[in-house]
Amino acid sequence: MWAGLVPTLNMAAYTPRDEQQQFASDAKTFVGLLQREFPWINISPKLHNFLCHAGEFLFRFGSTGLYVE
Repeated sequence: MWAGLVPTLNMAAYTPRDEQQQFASDAKTFVGLLQREFPWINISPKLHNFLCHAGEFLFRFGSTGLYVE
């Protein structure tokens, strides 16, 4: 599942709306799986932002890769 999220995170071009929606859904599912399977794991703030807030960012700006550090 992670391999499907990374290309959208790194894409330095506008992401089509259907891909944005798929990314947001997959990221939410991925976080849920991590939390369920590894309840003791600590997620870094950067990973938290990418997985929990990148979908909202995509909907608003159309890309995450254009705004990477």
